[in-house]
Amino acid sequence: MKTDTRSSRKASIFLLAGFLLLSMFACNLPKPAASTSGATSPTSTNTTIPPASGNPAEASQCLDGIQPGSTTRAEALSLLGQPAGTDDSTSSEVLLYASPIKGQYNSLVLQNETVAMLSVVLSENELLQWSAILAEFGQPTKTTFSNYLQDAMTYIYPEQGLAFVADEGMGVVFIQQCFIPMSIADYLKTWGASLPTQDPFIE
Repeated sequence: MKTDTRSSRKASIFLLAGFLLLSMFACNLPKPAASTSGATSPTSTNTTIPPASGNPAEASQCLDGIQPGSTTRAEALSLLGQPAGTDDSTSSEVLLYASPIKGQYNSLVLQNETVAMLSVVLSENELLQWSAILAEFGQPTKTTFSNYLQDAMTYIYPEQGLAFVADEGMGVVFIQQCFIPMSIADYLKTWGASLPTQDPFIE
């Protein structure tokens, strides 16, 4: 939907980006579910959960105490408290927690009562430097476009169980994702299945 002003268009992009990111979480589904009737509206009563660290050497742990593949649902709730909302519209349960940016949410994707994937929105004061990520992990296995923000790309390190949404020109990371390590082929069939194959911001 087109808007009349640049600022309102930017706001719409941010809101749509959140839903598009959640669509990537529909692991083992051929496409995201069309209905969102199963989602619970987030509330403003939950506290923001911070990322594990601004140190790229610890980037494999997006949130303190949460490890994909081993942290159970009960353990995650014990550490983070009740979520601001949930999304039950896909085969995987998604728990939403407030992030430092209003209207955007940190997400935990649960499969078989275990955290399989989490996505953390970084605040302006906690942004990772893209140069530090490159220095620590080297060149990504694959780079794709992103729905998050114009000029932002998704940089994927599947064997390390990491992906970063970053703007290389600005040199900063906006979103940090952690998941169970896998091959690039498996990543593109699951978490990366909904990533755009061409720039979504070119009309």
